[in-house]
Amino acid sequence: MKTVILIGALGKMGQAALTGLGNHKVITAGRSGDVDHIVDITSEESINALYKSGSL
Repeated sequence: MKTVILIGALGKMGQAALTGLGNHKVITAGRSGDVDHIVDITSEESINALYKSGSL
């Protein structure tokens, strides 16, 4: 089993990907909503903060 970070997990593509990742541990991320981590994919600072948080 692998651990996968799925950014955009609540979108249409993210939901489809989530369905196909059933055999893996999935950490969800997105700009809002009920996700494990809030992150803005368009912001380098936000992405760096996600990795530096130590919770991945």
